[in-house]
Amino acid sequence: MVTPVVVEVDEGTLTLSVTCVSCDKAIEFQVPADGYEKRLNGELIQRCFPALSNDLRELMVSGICPKCWNKMFSIREMIR
Repeated sequence: MVTPVVVEVDEGTLTLSVTCVSCDKAIEFQVPADGYEKRLNGELIQRCFPALSNDLRELMVSGICPKCWNKMFSIREMIR
C-alpha cells in the first residue's frame, strides 16, 4: 500500500496527494476521513472508498497513476 500525504483536513474529508512511482506526477483527490481510517486499519480499499474511481483506488494501492498504468498494461503496447 502506498502512503498518501494528507494535504488538507476539512469536516470529515481528507485531501490526499499520491505521487506516481513511474512519472513523479502528484495527484490530489478527496476521500472520507472515516474511510481513510478504516483503510489504515486494513479494510479493503473498495469498501473504504466505494465512490472513488477504480483509477484512484489503483493509485492508492500501487502508486501508479492512470496514464502510466494504461501505458504499462495497454494491449496495444503489449503486442508491439
